[in-house]
Amino acid sequence: MTAQDLRETINQRFSLSDIRTLCFDLGIGYEELGGGPKSDVITALITYCKQNNRLNDLQRYLEN
Repeated sequence: MTAQDLRETINQRFSLSDIRTLCFDLGIGYEELGGGPKSDVITALITYCKQNNRLNDLQRYLEN
């Protein structure tokens, strides 16, 4: 799954509240993503996962 696929999937399936829950479930500090519009939070989440070798964790979460 590409970063664009991840971004589109999260945008379509998750509200900001759902993204907060996703972060909690994955042990990622939602506050670390900087807030702002949903699209900015999604981009920050994907960037965080890339930088911390967590993309596989995010993909597995989205597959469930």
